[in-house]
Amino acid sequence: MSTSNGSATAGTDYQATSGTLIFDAGQTTQTIDITINGDTLHEPDEQLLGNVDVLFSPYSASERFVPFLTGWVTLDYLVGVPRPGGDVRLPLPAGRVRDLIANGAALAKLRGTPIGLRWFLQIATGATGFVIEEPSDQPFHFVVRVPPDAQAYLGVIKRIVEMEKPAATTFEVVAEGAGEATRERAPEGETNP
Repeated sequence: MSTSNGSATAGTDYQATSGTLIFDAGQTTQTIDITINGDTLHEPDEQLLGNVDVLFSPYSASERFVPFLTGWVTLDYLVGVPRPGGDVRLPLPAGRVRDLIANGAALAKLRGTPIGLRWFLQIATGATGFVIEEPSDQPFHFVVRVPPDAQAYLGVIKRIVEMEKPAATTFEVVAEGAGEATRERAPEGETNP
């Protein structure tokens, strides 16, 4: 047996070794001692690269990194403008934004569909019961009925609908409740960018 270079280099990263291994009858493993050279100069970089998956995972990334991740799945329109000091205010609880990032690819496949919009709104608000209606007498128009549990997020719901709707469509966001419904209509001619 002998060592050979791969991602590590003999002399720099480890001490090369070679020799003969003799296995007794029935023996299937043996231990080989290899001296690893200390390369402490590069350890911080190696640790960072060794944990890169943790940095980009929506559930393990730091709170400050979550707004950056929204741009990777075209959800950066959900992120507010940075405040002095670089902090970004999220319009939803961070856990909901993390859920949206984690489901970003699946949501993108359903973009522009009633099913996709309903699922998006459910993830964003944590509420169920959204109804998407397409009135037959109003072509290229739809109505989003918001359940009472999600009404605290009406502003962000309208923003999501604006960005996720098919181009050249109009919409209404209707807040359903015990009393009369509150209607908010998108301005005529408003379309996705």
